[in-house]
Amino acid sequence: MKKYLYSLPLVAIAVMATSCTSWENTYNENAAREESEANFVKTFGEIASDQTWNDVTTCNANVTVSLGTDSKYTVGVYDRNPLDGGNYSTLAYGTVAEGGTFTSKMECSKTQTDFYVIAYTSDSIPTIQKGTMNNGILNVSFGGNSNSAKTTRSSTTTRTSSPASSITWASVPNNSDFANKVPKDAYDISLYGQWKAGIGNITSGNFEITNNASGKEHNTWTSTNIYVTGSDVSMNYKYISANTSLYILKGAKLTFTNATSFSANPTKIYISEGGTLAFSKGVEFAQYCSVYNQGALNSTNISVSNNGLLYNQGTINATSKVSVENNTSQLINEGTINTVDFNTAGSGAAYNLDGKVYATGTTLINSNSNFWVNNGYWETYNYTYNAGSQNVINNCKLIVNNLMNIVLGDGNGYLLVDGGGEVVTKDLYMNTAQVNLYGSAMFKVTGTATYGNNKAGRGFQGTGSKTSLVLITGQATATYPNNEYCITYGGNLVVACANHFARYCDTGKGDIYNIMYEGKALLTTNTTSPGVTISANGNCCDGFKSKKVDPSDDTPAYTIAYEDLGTTDDFDFNDIVLYIYPDATTNKLRVDLVAAGGTLPVTVKYDGTELFSKSGGMKNTTTRGKVLDSKTVDLPSGFSMTNSNYTSLFQIEVKGTNSSYVVHPNIAAGAAPQALVIAGAWDWPLERVQINTAYPNFNSWVSDPNADWISYKVASKCIK
Repeated sequence: MKKYLYSLPLVAIAVMATSCTSWENTYNENAAREESEANFVKTFGEIASDQTWNDVTTCNANVTVSLGTDSKYTVGVYDRNPLDGGNYSTLAYGTVAEGGTFTSKMECSKTQTDFYVIAYTSDSIPTIQKGTMNNGILNVSFGGNSNSAKTTRSSTTTRTSSPASSITWASVPNNSDFANKVPKDAYDISLYGQWKAGIGNITSGNFEITNNASGKEHNTWTSTNIYVTGSDVSMNYKYISANTSLYILKGAKLTFTNATSFSANPTKIYISEGGTLAFSKGVEFAQYCSVYNQGALNSTNISVSNNGLLYNQGTINATSKVSVENNTSQLINEGTINTVDFNTAGSGAAYNLDGKVYATGTTLINSNSNFWVNNGYWETYNYTYNAGSQNVINNCKLIVNNLMNIVLGDGNGYLLVDGGGEVVTKDLYMNTAQVNLYGSAMFKVTGTATYGNNKAGRGFQGTGSKTSLVLITGQATATYPNNEYCITYGGNLVVACANHFARYCDTGKGDIYNIMYEGKALLTTNTTSPGVTISANGNCCDGFKSKKVDPSDDTPAYTIAYEDLGTTDDFDFNDIVLYIYPDATTNKLRVDLVAAGGTLPVTVKYDGTELFSKSGGMKNTTTRGKVLDSKTVDLPSGFSMTNSNYTSLFQIEVKGTNSSYVVHPNIAAGAAPQALVIAGAWDWPLERVQINTAYPNFNSWVSDPNADWISYKVASKCIK
């Protein structure tokens, strides 16, 4: 650090106009500069010997487009996402044919790592991707890879991407397994000897239950086949033994009036289409009891446990709860389930195979060993996933009308939304949670998404080669906004939310992350045209298509931001802020005066010609107003903001009471700055907000000219 570089009062340092307070007539410029330099080092640390405070460099972009949606595309490369509608700079712009590569040499930030590339179709539909600059080269590819579509659905297969393929699901029953008539040798139970006495004790053989059996107690033993033909039979259940098969024929209805448990190994129940089996006080299917329903199964509670099986191809109506629990019990649904609550526990496995589930209460997944797979339509009021299973998979459509609550252990489990699948929830709460979106999946929050603590590698992850979409049409809030890592967005993912909390926690330190980005993931405020298209997928996903957006082809923008000596400990760099727009097409250079925070009179000159003159007073330092003034001049041949010969043309004359001095952005390397040359239309800090509070990585840039500081902005501390 060189502390005393200025021995003459008119030395041209990278200074700006004047400070936010007036100076006395005896203003000592050299002393102020020396004090400012000392305070700068005290505040930000030692300055790298090769630090020139010019952030602009030359770089190259290679953009390959193979989206398969058009024959020709318009390509734009930007320093920020233009779909957000804020300040951005167009770094490169052109066209490319399907399967071709657009290449361009451009000027960009030498420290910024992430840039935004948009491929526009001929009808102006944008597709966005975030790319990383490596050694001055930005390589981005659109398309070219495809995720596997839906696999053929069956009761024994799930997606190839699904870890639930580790389970062997029960086979679909054959239609011939269901009875459509009673064997000729079947006995009418109501006429059978012991039943006449009301005992209902059966040993073996084929038996028929007619309406005459109502009021009896059902108690069967060993290798019995029972055929229900009565249209409205009510019985008290006592026991059904192993190797018993119960058949409910078409038009028949059997109701057990007491709490019922089928627990003999094995017992099989077949409910034919048009038949009904009902339980007045609940039922448990356990110990290898297998139930196959093509008709109607009605109860208060239905529990499948201890290796039980319920295979539904008809309708299940539960007025309280359906649960599948323990010892790899399975519930497979190809029909319709109507219930209040639906619970999985232990190693129970629920598989909605092209069926429909309607739960007016809560769907609960609460075991590390659970299997919950939805290949059909699942609608529930609340959805609670609070264990850590890796076999919770939505392959099709999941609708949550109130709250989806995902609270998992650190590093344990996740919800997988497979390609072509969709989740829609009103509200969302995630804490130590993870949702993996395989390519072209969609997750939509129509109300509020609330995040607790979702660390790196967790949160929302786009895991496929195609981009997935998280669409929050309400708002995103943080439970612990000053506690770091509220949410992580990672992988091939676009998150669209117009009302999202800021990336940095508002702690005053500026180095605490609210949002962690990984891979290509990006967050946009544009919820109608976020730059991603999700194809509709039958009944599984409604799809999403970004609305038309006029391609953004503005000229590149640059910023020169000045800090004067009026207050030697105030480093907000907003005393004079210029936006500079060189246009090689028209050979013109537009200069906008966008902020003026100094109090002394200042004249802004370009190549010795006056552009602007201000008499003092702060403007656009607390809120962004309109451009204060604008002038257009001829663009010099070979103009580049990387060249000090051109940046030095922008000179500032500050008029004190008794003297004036001229400053420009060029200073000796390693000296303290009073002007910054920045690629893009920079958002300057608010008045009296130190630059390292608004841009937390600024200190790193002070000591390392290649450190990325532009990308890390605390929005609440910058001009809006």
